[in-house]
Amino acid sequence: MAAVGFVPKQGIAVADGVKGTFAYLIGDSFAKIGLGLIADGTPIFGQTGWDGTFAALNAAAIVCFVIMLCVAIAEEKKIKRNKKLANAN
Repeated sequence: MAAVGFVPKQGIAVADGVKGTFAYLIGDSFAKIGLGLIADGTPIFGQTGWDGTFAALNAAAIVCFVIMLCVAIAEEKKIKRNKKLANAN
């Protein structure tokens, strides 16, 4: 999203496409490498194989949920603060 904000209006589609391509290639590669290492025997949380792979995926989902919860709370506070300032003026 930030990459699109820094380009002229005529280049938005190209910037978004390039950003998406690299995000997909890099993110997908790192995910496959990481999960492949766990599935092949690198222990995570004391588990290897499919148990370790699913443990890593579950841990990632929990971390994402906690981050989303923090962002939602911060956004709600920001909305209330802006609403209070708008009513004060």
